[in-house]
Amino acid sequence: MEFWGKKSFCLITGASRGIGKAIATEFAQKIDKDSLFLLVARSKDALEDVKLEVLATAPLGVQVAIYQKDLEKPDATEFLSMINSVLSLNEKRSSDFDHAILVHNAASLGKIRLRTSQMESLEDLRTYYDLNVFSVFLLTSQFLKVFATAEKQRSIINISSYGAIQPINCLSVYCSAKSARNMLMKMIASEEPSISTLSYGPGVVDTGMYKENVENCGDETTVKMFKQMKSKNLCLSPIQTVTKLIGILAEKKYIGEHIDYYENYSFDL
Repeated sequence: MEFWGKKSFCLITGASRGIGKAIATEFAQKIDKDSLFLLVARSKDALEDVKLEVLATAPLGVQVAIYQKDLEKPDATEFLSMINSVLSLNEKRSSDFDHAILVHNAASLGKIRLRTSQMESLEDLRTYYDLNVFSVFLLTSQFLKVFATAEKQRSIINISSYGAIQPINCLSVYCSAKSARNMLMKMIASEEPSISTLSYGPGVVDTGMYKENVENCGDETTVKMFKQMKSKNLCLSPIQTVTKLIGILAEKKYIGEHIDYYENYSFDL
C-alpha cells in the first residue's frame, strides 16, 4: 500500500521547530490535495509560522490546524476533543481521509547532568514520563478511537533515537523513554496488524536538543561523541533526516521496527 500521494489526516507533535517542523513542511509536499494537518506544540506563535510555511508548499486545498498544548499534562479527553474539534471546524469526517498519520515527535532530554544513581526526584521522573511516554500512549489511543476503521490506511511514526537501543551516559531517562516508545510501536503492530508503525532514529541532528546535549550533559564521553559527530560532518540538518524518513516510508519495509538514519553506515569516532 502506497504511503504518499493520498488524501491524508496528519497529526504531528512537537511541530513548531527542529525535526517536527521539517516533518510538517516536507510531508506537506508529498500528500494529496484536501488533506488536513494538525500541528501540536507549546508555542502558538511558532506554530503559526510553521502553518504558513506548510500552506506555502502544500498542494492547493490542503488545510492546516494548530493546537497549543503542553504534553507534560497529557489528557485523553482533551486529546479526543482536539482531534474531533479540528475535524468539525474544517468540515471533515474521519472517513473522508484515505490515510491517517500520527507522528510522535515531541520529546525532551530531562536532567542530563545526572547519572542514573543520582536520580531521586519522583516528581521530576513523573513529569518527564508524562511528556515522553504517557502522552504518547494516550494520544495514540484517542487517535485510533477517531480513526478506527481497519479498512482505511493508518500509520503511526515514532521519532526515536539511537539511545532507544544503546545506553548513552547521563541520558538514562531519555534512553528509557525512547525504548518504551519503541516497544509501544511493536505492540501496536502486533495487536493491530492493519496499522503500520515505525520507530525512526533520526541520527544526530543539529537542533536545540543537540546544543543542550553538548552544553549541559554531565558525561564527558557523551559530550565528546556528539562533538565528534559534528566535526566529522555526521551531524544532520532536520531536512536531511526527514528526507531519509520520507524514503523509508515510501519503501514500506517496516512493521513496528526501529530503523536508523545511519542504518548500514559504518563510521569510526
